[in-house]
Amino acid sequence: MTSLGCLIALTWALAPRVALLGAWILADRWALVWGGDILAPLLGFAFLPYTAIMYYLVWVPEGVVGYAWAWLLFGLLLDLASWGHYLIYRRAGREYFERYYSTPVEAEPRGDSASDLSGDSAT
Repeated sequence: MTSLGCLIALTWALAPRVALLGAWILADRWALVWGGDILAPLLGFAFLPYTAIMYYLVWVPEGVVGYAWAWLLFGLLLDLASWGHYLIYRRAGREYFERYYSTPVEAEPRGDSASDLSGDSAT
């Protein structure tokens, strides 16, 4: 039973969208937490998955109370770090591609050198 809990925690940490999808399909708590709203979990799934997971985990019928706000803030920080990481490495990937895979512009086309125009051939 302990290894299953660790596997679930690892899934939630490494693949938050998969975990949210699994929670939506398999858990009865989903309807209680989101109250039938479709927009908030959909936006959470698309843009802030860690925050949506934290909200799903800390929600109680009274709402989010006490130290639960710290967990929501932690989820938001994870999402912002994830987006920042994506943007930084996206820029670096573009620079790498431009540096190593761009085609250089040649000054003169191939086959127009002086030896080809003189008509002398070594045959």
